[in-house]
Amino acid sequence: MNQDADKKYRELLQKAQSCCARDEKCRQQVKQKLLFWGATASQSEDILQQLMNENFIDEDRFAREFALGKFRINKWGKIKIALEMMRLHIPEGSIKGGLEAIDRDDYVSMLKKILLQRLNSLHETDREVARKKLATFAMGKGFEGELVWGVVREIF
Repeated sequence: MNQDADKKYRELLQKAQSCCARDEKCRQQVKQKLLFWGATASQSEDILQQLMNENFIDEDRFAREFALGKFRINKWGKIKIALEMMRLHIPEGSIKGGLEAIDRDDYVSMLKKILLQRLNSLHETDREVARKKLATFAMGKGFEGELVWGVVREIF
């Protein structure tokens, strides 16, 4: 490597390390940032490998944090969380581990809570239509159909 390329590599590495230290990032997110910052494909792969070796990037850790964050903050269900992680090219094993980090009781409790909130905002007099609207809403947030219908039946 010539001096300019070496300097650019070190700057990109430092920028990426700083980015990863501030906030949990996955490999795909860091790769996009590196390319945006002007890294070549070769530089970005080398930097990504170094970041993974230095534990700045850990897909399992990212998957856990991502799943818990999207569940608690955005109130997403496991299906939507998993699809978003697939879009980020997270390995299947990491996705599974991330979803397992969500407590089952908290998950069902959150589903009940958002369904009751939605029910209170519905101005539907027909019970069957209200049930379908609730189920559609919850499944749109990524909750599993069987679980959604069980909670909807419980509410009514």
